[in-house]
Amino acid sequence: MPFPVYSTAQFPTSLTEPWGICYDNAGHVWSCDTVAGVIQKIDTATLTILDTVAIPGGDARGCCYDAGTNSVWAVCNGGHTVTKIDAVTDAVIGTYAIGSGGAGLISDGVRIWVCNENDNDCTVLLAATGAFVATVATGNSPLDITFDGVHIWTVNQFSSTITKITAATQAPVGTYPVGSQPIGIAFDGTNIWVSDGGYNPTFLQSLERIDAGTGAVLNTYPLGDDGTLDDFAGLAWDVLTGILWLCNARGNPGNNQVIAIDVSNGTIIATYNGYPQGNTFLVCIAGAQIWASNNNFGFLTVLSPVASRLKPPNYYPSEIPGVVLPWECCIDPFLGCILER
Repeated sequence: MPFPVYSTAQFPTSLTEPWGICYDNAGHVWSCDTVAGVIQKIDTATLTILDTVAIPGGDARGCCYDAGTNSVWAVCNGGHTVTKIDAVTDAVIGTYAIGSGGAGLISDGVRIWVCNENDNDCTVLLAATGAFVATVATGNSPLDITFDGVHIWTVNQFSSTITKITAATQAPVGTYPVGSQPIGIAFDGTNIWVSDGGYNPTFLQSLERIDAGTGAVLNTYPLGDDGTLDDFAGLAWDVLTGILWLCNARGNPGNNQVIAIDVSNGTIIATYNGYPQGNTFLVCIAGAQIWASNNNFGFLTVLSPVASRLKPPNYYPSEIPGVVLPWECCIDPFLGCILER
């Protein structure tokens, strides 16, 4: 089946430097702005800003959504804190201490994990109360983080490594070498993916596919240059289409991009433009849409499908109780219509 095709729009946030971005599973994208020190709540259907919430300490760098508490968490990079926000009322619930240089963060369903890039570790808090759980060592300068259902993984930029941690016990499993100055990390349901984002005249900007069991590099895909023009950054995997999304953050016209990757072979499916000179840096999956932050000029890039997304297996007629359709048809749950196979 073909991959979907997307239209591209550039959404003005009215601010100057959007950075962290996440989705709350209720039709809202949340976008941090480091200069304004706020997080904005945006309606993905109408492309309107619903609210702007001040983050204590300012310098709002990263954010994540926790489904169990229906809350959004935003990091204050310079203030060494993380703030919990009610995703319905937009009220600030609490602000909690973390380490120095808070960056990427994620929920494992019970705990919030925050990367402290200056302390070379993660702060772990209970999502329900914000209570401190643990500080867990990583490699040098952890920037981004992902969860594979059992383990937390951090990408450590200045040691060119990734660290694997058991989420339930906070016990380190191992730290493994990857490519030059990695920035982004994502889990595709089977493997870990890492984007190598640093300038290195010996190695091309690359994606690496990592064995989630052993931490070994399975494949390296040199998709960019030596960092002169390309600057690979954030990653996100879309479980519904199977596409891995990669940001190319270099601030040159034509090189700010959101790139669709086929995880079966590491090839580029399509390339979509970010905001010109905007440093397209982080990306999130927002229902059927893809949103990316451009941390210059205050724009978010929005990709919307113009063709059917891939159907999960349980949407085929033979697997939907009580539904009988001709064999050549299937239901697209996102477009709400019957499609010919």
